[in-house]
Amino acid sequence: MRQKILFFIVLFFVCASVVRAENPYQQEIEAILSDPALRGASIGICAETTDGQRLVDIHSDRLMIPSSNLKLITTGAALHHFGKDYRFKTKLAYSGTVKDSTLTGNVYIIGGADPTLGSVDAIATKEEVLFESWAKALLKAGIRHIRGEIIGDGSYLDGMKESPLWQYDDIGTYYGSGTSGLQWHENYISIKVSPGYQVGDCLNIEFIGPDTPWIDYHLPCRTGERGSGDQVYLYTHDDSRTAVLTGCFALGKPVKNLKVSNKFPERTCAFLFNKYLQKQGFSTRGYNAFDTLSDTLVRPKKVQPLVETNSPSLKDIIRSCNTESNNVYAETLLRVLGKEMCASACYDSSLVALDSVLFTLGISGRDSSGRKVDGIIRDGSGLARHNLLSAGYMCRFLRTMAASPCYKDYLTTIPQPGLHGTVQPCLRLLPSSERRRVRMKSGSMSGIRCYSGYITPAHGSEKGRTLVFSLFINNTTADQYQQRAITDKIISALLHSKAPDISE
Repeated sequence: MRQKILFFIVLFFVCASVVRAENPYQQEIEAILSDPALRGASIGICAETTDGQRLVDIHSDRLMIPSSNLKLITTGAALHHFGKDYRFKTKLAYSGTVKDSTLTGNVYIIGGADPTLGSVDAIATKEEVLFESWAKALLKAGIRHIRGEIIGDGSYLDGMKESPLWQYDDIGTYYGSGTSGLQWHENYISIKVSPGYQVGDCLNIEFIGPDTPWIDYHLPCRTGERGSGDQVYLYTHDDSRTAVLTGCFALGKPVKNLKVSNKFPERTCAFLFNKYLQKQGFSTRGYNAFDTLSDTLVRPKKVQPLVETNSPSLKDIIRSCNTESNNVYAETLLRVLGKEMCASACYDSSLVALDSVLFTLGISGRDSSGRKVDGIIRDGSGLARHNLLSAGYMCRFLRTMAASPCYKDYLTTIPQPGLHGTVQPCLRLLPSSERRRVRMKSGSMSGIRCYSGYITPAHGSEKGRTLVFSLFINNTTADQYQQRAITDKIISALLHSKAPDISE
C-alpha cells in the first residue's frame, strides 16, 4: 500500500514538472515573483485567452483584496445593464404660484444622482453654463423674484452616503466622500495646506472651495517634524455643522491641495445657485437642502417642472471612472443599480442588485447551495477592505464581458498604460505600439497592488485571441517603485508571450 502511495506521489511531481516545462510563461512569471521585495506577500495571478485557454495560474483561487480593480466589475455591470447612452437627470422645478414675475414658493433642484454635476472633470458641464441654463428656465417661466428658498433635493438616493465598512480616516478624504441624490463638485472641498515656520506651529490654511459657510472648521492641525510626511485628516459627521482638520504636516513640505469630503453637496449646490441668481439680479430669500441639517423639509407631491439637465453619457462617465479611479462615480453606479432594480439605494439593496446583474451574466460566484465561493463584494469602488475576490474570478468576469454586446464600449473605458490616468506610470519603457495593446485598471492601497485587464493581439482583433489577466499582490511591504517594477515585468511577460492564441 505504501509503495502505491509513493508511486502516485512520484507520478504527480513528474506530471507537474512536465506541465511546468511546457508552460514557459508561468515559469518566467514565477521567477519574477521570487524577487526579495515580495517576501511575505500574498499573490494571485491568472491569465487566459477569452476563448478559455489558461496560460498562467498562480494561486488564482486565492481570495484577496482587489482594491480599485473592483471598479471593473461595477462599471461593467452598469454598462451591461443600463447601456452606454444612459444619462442621469437633474430637474429644476418650483412650488407655489407666479404673479408679476414673483414666485411665492420654493425652487427645487431635484437630483438624479448625476456624479458629474459641478465637477471639474472635462466631461462635465461647466458650472457657469449649468446655472445659466437654470436661470433662463426661471425667466422663461416669468420668475425673477423668489419669495421662498432655493432647495437642493438629494432624496433620490436613500440610505447612508458612505459604506458602513469604510475606514474612519478614509471618510474625511475626497476618495471617501460618499454619494448623494444631488451631488456637487464630486462631493469634496479643496484646501491649500502648507507648514508653519517651525515644529508645532499652526498650519497655513486657505479654503479654495466650493464655499460651505454653514460649516464651522476647527483647525488643531500642526507643523510636524521634518520628514514626518502628510498626516492631516478631516473628521466630520452627517449631523454636525462642525468639521475638525487635525494631524501634522511636515516642516519643509511644499504647498498641497488637500481634498476633503463635503457631507452636504445638496446644500452646496443650492447655495451656489442662489448666489449666482443674486448676481444676475434675481431676488431670493436664501437656500436650503434636504439633508441632515434640515430633515424637517418636505417637498410637495406636485411641483411645476422648469427644465431637465442631462449628464454626460454613461460610457463617458465610466471611462472617466476607470481612468482616474473615481470612487464617487463608482459608488454612484452601484447605488443607482440598487435604486433602479430594488427601489432602494441602501448598500444592502444595491449589492443585491449588482449580484443580480452578475447572475444574468452567468458569473454570480456562488455554488449550487448559494454559498459565495469566488469572493465577497461590499462596495462599488473597492475602498472597503472587506472586499475579497480571486484573480480567477476577475478573469472570468473579463472573459464574460468580452462576450457581452457592450464589450467594444467597455474595452474603450479601460485606460492604456503609459498614457493617462492611474496607469500612466506603468510600462513606460515599452514602445507605444506595445502599450496600446494593453487595457488595464490599477488598484492600490497600503500594502496592496493590483492590475487587471485585456491584452489584444498584435495583429487582428479576434476576440478569441485576446488575453485577459488579473494580478493581485496583497500584504507587501515593498515601496511603490519596487512594486511597479515587478508588476511591469509580469505584464510585459504576458504581452510578449508567444502562445498561438495571442501571438501575431
